[in-house]
Amino acid sequence: MRGHWASQFIGELVIRRLVSGFGDGTFKPEANLTRAQYAAIIAKTFESPRQVGKGRGEFVDSSAKFWASQAIRKAAVMGFISGFPDRTFRPQQNLTRVQGLVSLVKGLGLTGG
Repeated sequence: MRGHWASQFIGELVIRRLVSGFGDGTFKPEANLTRAQYAAIIAKTFESPRQVGKGRGEFVDSSAKFWASQAIRKAAVMGFISGFPDRTFRPQQNLTRVQGLVSLVKGLGLTGG
């Protein structure tokens, strides 16, 4: 990661224990981020849940045994993420930049033009 354009920013996130990289000690800033990985980061970063409708965070493709199931549920209940009309979350699907930006705007309750 040394020499990467975002290394200083990533280093600060690591110091604050908001991101930790992979189990083998590597950090892959150019790799794709899955929707499950994103949910895990959101769940770890934000602690104040918003009030949302009942049943949010329950997706047919994210069983309780899945490694990120609790993070997915927490991020959904906080209002940062949502699933698809077929009640799936698609945790292994890569997160798009647009999905990430929309998620942050919704989760943080930002408004404006």
